[in-house]
Amino acid sequence: MVSPTNVRFPDAVDKVLADYARKAGAKKSSVVVGAVREWLRMQAHPGIMFVPTVTGERRAALAVVETRLMS
Repeated sequence: MVSPTNVRFPDAVDKVLADYARKAGAKKSSVVVGAVREWLRMQAHPGIMFVPTVTGERRAALAVVETRLMS
């Protein structure tokens, strides 16, 4: 089931979104849904980031943060 939601983007954001969607061969709404899904998954699982694969898919990866002790 889909639920319509009205989102207003600033002109500059909408232009970049439209350009990205056109290059990806996707609808703007599909790009936004994918981005929101990814963001929600990252919020639910801190330390996980999503990276593109050679096939163009985005896969979850463990984010490694390097820490250094100062002495």
